[in-house]
Amino acid sequence: VKHSDYTNSGYDRGHVVRSKERSNTEKNNISTFYLTNIIPQTPDLNRGVWLNFEYYCETLCTKQNKNLFIYAGGVYHSNATLNNNEKVSIPDSCFKIVLVLDKGKILSDVNLNTTIIAVMMPNIQGIRKDKWGKYVTTVRRIEQSTGYDFFSNLPKKTQDVIENKRYEKQ
Repeated sequence: VKHSDYTNSGYDRGHVVRSKERSNTEKNNISTFYLTNIIPQTPDLNRGVWLNFEYYCETLCTKQNKNLFIYAGGVYHSNATLNNNEKVSIPDSCFKIVLVLDKGKILSDVNLNTTIIAVMMPNIQGIRKDKWGKYVTTVRRIEQSTGYDFFSNLPKKTQDVIENKRYEKQ
């Protein structure tokens, strides 16, 4: 896979981890441009509602002093590929799961009251101006769509509660 595979494809090189989120060293920043951190996203998703959600996450860290633990990726059901290149699959949707903890807290501090934000956004045009809250879902719904099992190391009761929470923006 090469960066040129995206040229004239109609898709952006969507970063799974934003460049700005890894700017503490040049080496960390450069790593965000590796194609292992890139998935095809429509311009309306990447430059609109997805980016606005990333800004919200940034605000949680910078203005509310939170630590975020994030899972992100694509949901693939249609077998669509980028410019007929079988090496680059196009996700039908993109998801992000954000576990929000107070600064200094770690994963062992997760409890039944821990804030969790799960979004799954369609990878289509026409959604640039949508509010990200429109795409809030549950971790369980993302698990059903992806086949992944998130937070499996948490106690079962805690996992069941937080994975079924639906975030309501404060």
